[in-house]
Amino acid sequence: MSFNVKHVLASPLVVTFPAGFEVLTAPTGGSPCLSNFARSADHLQITADKFNCPVGPIILSGATVRNPPTAGNYEITWVNDDPGGTIVPIIDSDQFLVSARVDSALTFDVGAQAAASACSGSFAGDGGTVALGVLTPGAVTSSDALGVAHVCTRLTTNNALGATVAVRSLHAALQSLSTPDDAISSASATLVAGIPGYGLCVGSASADSGWDSVVPGTHGPVRSPAYAGECSASDHQVGALATSNQSIWTVAGPTQNAFARLYVKAAISPTTRPTPTTPTR
Repeated sequence: MSFNVKHVLASPLVVTFPAGFEVLTAPTGGSPCLSNFARSADHLQITADKFNCPVGPIILSGATVRNPPTAGNYEITWVNDDPGGTIVPIIDSDQFLVSARVDSALTFDVGAQAAASACSGSFAGDGGTVALGVLTPGAVTSSDALGVAHVCTRLTTNNALGATVAVRSLHAALQSLSTPDDAISSASATLVAGIPGYGLCVGSASADSGWDSVVPGTHGPVRSPAYAGECSASDHQVGALATSNQSIWTVAGPTQNAFARLYVKAAISPTTRPTPTTPTR
């Protein structure tokens, strides 16, 4: 406690607290002109002998006081050469609860990407077409090879449980538009030249998937088992495509720009019928 005295006088100093306060211990020190510190029997007053304190501030220190349990403005007074006092505000709590809600968020991009172009966290897709071109029995036709585009997918979410990227096929086969009965069925297999097959896989090279880990704990993509074989422009372990949703890759928690390259592959036999053409003159 500190307050000013206006006169050099020798007189007792009495500090009185209002009801609700409790003086637990008397002061132990302060200005050199103060001595004989004590507290009253009702624990509401602090006393000291004051002898010729100079004009200006005097200090009482070392006392302990318990605040009242009820909030409000309390007047503490003192008597020395001149009476005085001050108002002490007591609040009911020095803590408060802050609540907030974080909206869930999910963004997903998918699109055709030129062969040999990077599939990365900066990819922004807008759909497109993967044109496999002319299929021959002498080789497995694959996206990301010989100028054929691949498919890039990118996902961002703050969901604590992560997210799943799924794919479905309209016909569960590579079907002729003009002759629907002509179709190459899809199945999980390692495609080889000369044997009909059609499917999709998630690239197995380290550069084929990843994420922008800008926050600790960000999760990366995990390939789903059916689509997690050896998969590249020259490796052809594919998963079957169905008319219902099939999980192709997942993230187990929040992620920032997780991405994965998808390969579309097809093989035909020497007896696979060609697409009919209309004669022209």
